[in-house]
This record gives sequence, structure tokens and C-alpha cells, in this order.
Amino acid sequence: MTTPSSSHVSSGTRSHLPSAQGPHLEWLARLGLIARGVVYLLIGFLALQIALSGSNKEMDQEGAFHYVAAQPLGQFMLWALAFGLFAYGLWRLVQAITGDVDDPDPDHKTRERVVDAVKAVIYFAFAFTAGSIAAKAGSSGSTGFTADLMKETGGQLLVGAVGVVIVGVGLYMVWQGWSTDFEKVLDTSSMGATTHRVVVLLGRVGYIARGVVFALFGIFVVVAAVNFDPKKAESLDVALSAIARAPAGPVLLALAAAGLVAFGLYSFADSKYHRV
Repeated sequence: MTTPSSSHVSSGTRSHLPSAQGPHLEWLARLGLIARGVVYLLIGFLALQIALSGSNKEMDQEGAFHYVAAQPLGQFMLWALAFGLFAYGLWRLVQAITGDVDDPDPDHKTRERVVDAVKAVIYFAFAFTAGSIAAKAGSSGSTGFTADLMKETGGQLLVGAVGVVIVGVGLYMVWQGWSTDFEKVLDTSSMGATTHRVVVLLGRVGYIARGVVFALFGIFVVVAAVNFDPKKAESLDVALSAIARAPAGPVLLALAAAGLVAFGLYSFADSKYHRV
């Protein structure tokens, strides 16, 4: 079994970690990773159902949250999920601000901080959506915000720039999955050989699938900015819907759904083995 070098664990580049994101934020990180896993499992599950049934139900995070809301104790579960997603966003925001990023290589620190900042914004939005639905306040806030922002001076340019960044983050996720770069944040020394193989496989498939979906979503955000069409910048639904409408759409959507489920399962393993 191949494991990261022990020098990575003891690297002096993270020696200041306890003061910046030690025990006080570790539980936020692990709770957030679990919440992230739940969301992607739900999105993947709903997308797979749609691929198999050919229905037109929502398959993005809002559809997943509405699905949770319809379950017994759904409102309570949604508030818990909203808190977990907020915790994940807060953890990523702390990393972006402090520079205590997952990749200890100084040459990669700026890139990692930008990626963490984008993730923080995305998961704060997820948390807001879940909380809004839990409070029965609707789930259209993100769309209205996008429309309002586009009307401001320079708003279209800003939304377009955000779309370009999301595309970049999506492509970065694909690279992380293909190269198994995500392994560097895992404490693989505490895994058995079989666990290590399964976690790496789930991470590889999951990161690639999530990256493709995010990159497509980013493209739609750019198109929305160019065409002044805020609806195309609503959520991941636009990317998943585009996959469904493509030639062999149900098959491609089923593959994307399986990949998102894999990422959800990987997130649970990440919550246990992530070096925080």
C-alpha cells in the first residue's frame, strides 16, 4: 500500500495549525464533511432516480432539501444539515483567511486559498437554501440575488467572473480526482489496505464527477451573465439538466449520479481520516 511520506505529516508548514484551526474548529470541519456527504448522496440518489424514470423533478441541492423536508422530522433534519453545511463553509473560510490550507506546498498556497474561498461561498449558499426551506421561507433567494446583482453596475461582469472561477474550481476537482491529489489530506497511515483502496476509488470517481458538474455549472453562470439570464445561474440543477438533455442523456446522468454518490461516501471517509 502506498502512503504519503511521513515528512508530510510532520512538515513545519503546518506547525502553527493548532492556533489557527485546532480543536475549536476540528469538530466544525468533521461535521461539515459529514453534511457535505449527506448532500451529495441525496443529489446523486435523486439524479439516479430521474435518470432511470425520465422524470423532470429537480435534482439539485434544492430538490434534495425538499426531499428531506418531506420526511418525518424533515424540518429538524434540514436545520441540522444547514448547520453542518455552514460549519463546512466556515472551516473553508478560515482556511482561506489564515492560509492554513490542505496543501502545504508554499507554491500552491494562493491557489488553495482561492479554492477554499469559493467553496466557502458555495456551502454558505447551500446552508442558506437548506435553512430557508426549513423555515418555510422558500428557496428562491439565490436566484433573486443573482438577478439583483446583475442589475448593479458591473454586476454582469462580476457574475461572469464568478462563473469563470467556478469553471476553474471544477477543472481543479477533475485534476484532483484523476491524480488522486486528494490523498495528501488523508491520514492513510491509519487505514488498512482494503480501506485505502476503497477510499481512493471513491475519491477518484467522486472528485471527477463533481468537477465535471461544477465546471458545467460555471459555464452556465458565464452564459447567464452574457445573456442576462439569472435562471441559468440558479444551482447545480442547470448542469445536471444539461447532462440529462444530451445525447444518451439518461446514461450520462446515471454515471454522473453514481459519481456524486461516490463523492458522498468519500466525504464520510474524509470526515474520519482528514488531517485537520
